[in-house]
Amino acid sequence: MGLLQWLRLQSAAKRYARSLGPALLRDYGTSEFYNPQQIRATVRRLGLPAAFIDLGYAVFLPEATFDEVAIHQQNGRRRALIKLFHRHQPRHPPPGSWNSPRNTVADMGALGPSVFSDHSGS
Repeated sequence: MGLLQWLRLQSAAKRYARSLGPALLRDYGTSEFYNPQQIRATVRRLGLPAAFIDLGYAVFLPEATFDEVAIHQQNGRRRALIKLFHRHQPRHPPPGSWNSPRNTVADMGALGPSVFSDHSGS
């Protein structure tokens, strides 16, 4: 990979990491994974570079589905894309914002129903 392509990948990763997760969450609700059509539609709507859609696929699709739809298939590529995506996520997201599909679901479960009610439990 040449320097220019590497710079484009870094720029795309930053844009994907900051906008794709929150948009998927807002448009389709909380989910560990989304489907390729949802990811493509959101990438298009956000104006993200479609040439780097594998970034979104790597993070928001199960491994088997990624292997079916990825534009470039190489051993270990999915893992490298996930690391790159997470490297560019905001370090301190605002409270209640998306930080990853798995963590969003886990955080909601960890809060428990008492957080969403006005009962103090006493």
